[in-house]
Formats: sequence, C-alpha cells, structure tokens
Amino acid sequence: MLPLALATFFSAGFALWIRFAQKRGANLTAVGAVNYLTAALVNAILAIASGLRAPHGASLAIGIGGGLVYATAFFLLHGLMKQRGVSVTAAISRLSMLVPIGVAVLAWGETASVLQAVGIALAVVSLPLLSFPPRGSREKQAGGNSRQIRRRSAALLAGLFVVNGLCLLAPRAFRQTGIQGEDSIFLFVLFSAAALSACAVWLLQERGPGSRAARAASPRPAVPLLASVLPGIVVGLCNALANRLIVAALHELPGIVVYPFYSSVGLLITVVFSRLVWKERIGALETVGMAFALGSIVLVNLV
Repeated sequence: MLPLALATFFSAGFALWIRFAQKRGANLTAVGAVNYLTAALVNAILAIASGLRAPHGASLAIGIGGGLVYATAFFLLHGLMKQRGVSVTAAISRLSMLVPIGVAVLAWGETASVLQAVGIALAVVSLPLLSFPPRGSREKQAGGNSRQIRRRSAALLAGLFVVNGLCLLAPRAFRQTGIQGEDSIFLFVLFSAAALSACAVWLLQERGPGSRAARAASPRPAVPLLASVLPGIVVGLCNALANRLIVAALHELPGIVVYPFYSSVGLLITVVFSRLVWKERIGALETVGMAFALGSIVLVNLV
C-alpha cells in the first residue's frame, strides 16, 4: 500500500509545485525543461542500474513521439493553470484518461463495463461544467473581455484534455508492444525528447528576436534563474517517482484498487491544498463538475 500512497502524493505534488513556481513568478518554460531533464536523469540511472541494452525501435518511436506530446501538454497545463487555478486543471488532467480508454475500445477491441459507461457519461457532463469560471473573478483579474477570456480558457481546457490524454496513451501504447525489460529506457527516451523540446522553446524565449526588448519593456523585475531551476528539479522528481511508484503499486495491488485511489485521492489532495493554502475560489458549477469528475474517475477505473 505504501508505493500507492507515495505515488499518489508525488502525482499531486507535480501539479502543486508547478502552481507554486507560477505564483513565485518563475519562468515556467525553464521549470518544464528542468523537470524533464531531471526525470530523464532519474530514468537513465535506473536504466544503467538494470543493465544497458540496445532499445527496440518501437521504444524509440513511441518514446520520442510521447516526449513531444508531454512537452506540449506541460505548456497547455501551466497556461490553463494561470487562468483557472490548479483545481480545475488537475481535474481536466485526470479526466483525460478517457482518451486512452477510447483508443483501447476502438483500436484494441476492449469493452467498457456498465459502471465504466456511467463514469464516461459523468465525465462528459463534468467537462462543460468545469469550463465555466466563477462569475466576476478571473475575468476582472485579467482585465479583458470576459467572452474572449472564456473562449481562451475553453480552448486551453479542450487542448489539455486531448493532449494529456495522448500523454497517458504513450505508456499504454508501449505496453501494447509487449517489449519486456525496457521500461527505464523507454521513459528515458520519452523524457529526453520532452526535455529537448522544452529546452528549445526556452532558448528561443531567451535568445529569440524581440526577447531582450520585451524584457526591457516589462515593468516586472527579472526572476533569478535559480527560482525556476529548483522548482523544476522538484517537479521532475515528482514526475519520475510517481511513474515509478505506480508501477510498483501495480505489482502489489490490483488495478481496480490502484487506479481509482491514485486518480481520485490525487485530485482531492490537489483541490483541498489549493483551497486551504492558496484560497482558490471554486464556483458552484465548478463544484458540481468536480463532484462529477471524481465520480467519473472512480467508475471509469473500475475493471
């Protein structure tokens, strides 16, 4: 039970530390790059410890493709988190498991139980409810047109749902290949590809045309690099450890116990922490949507 509890803790910590870095004014691109570099290093150490071997072509292909999707998901995640807070963002991230479930049904011939079908229906209902921010809160803070802000928020919400679902699909696609003994190598390739993508964006952000002029025109003081690197390392450790520990938990406990606990309790930790510590406001529709999301997460993971 300990690996499952720790995996859930580190999973919640991943989102909470990103939010912490965001609130401290850190460069989220740098945080994402360092996060993936750290996760790649952890899996490189594990791969060396278990004995290096030439990776299978499928490990490379799925790992590289998955890494590019992971990097994209990170930028969408912190974009949505900036507008809607960590609670709604975490709920959308957890609900995106519907994407690999849909692929499993359509491509791999799996079938959903009655309870899973009810969970999917709850998820469909929860998504539009979660897309409505509390009235007069974030729109006023952003100082823009409320309709435009809602549209932008809805686009980020939909994008994160799809792209994070593809992130969840990558490990499942790797397992479908039946390749044994390459878990650490696959994750090393995946996180390395994500790190290279995030580092490229970071470099363009720092050295690209107009970057110096934009910084000079900004009234905000420059944030020290260390303020972005340290949270990135912590986020990367949470990322790597959550992935490793969930695998260990599945060796000890059945999936019918692991996945509902991991998803729902992880979301609850995130919501409660953000509400108590950061005083994040959750509107009435968001609260109903969150309740439906929790129910959906539990029911869909029942196998």
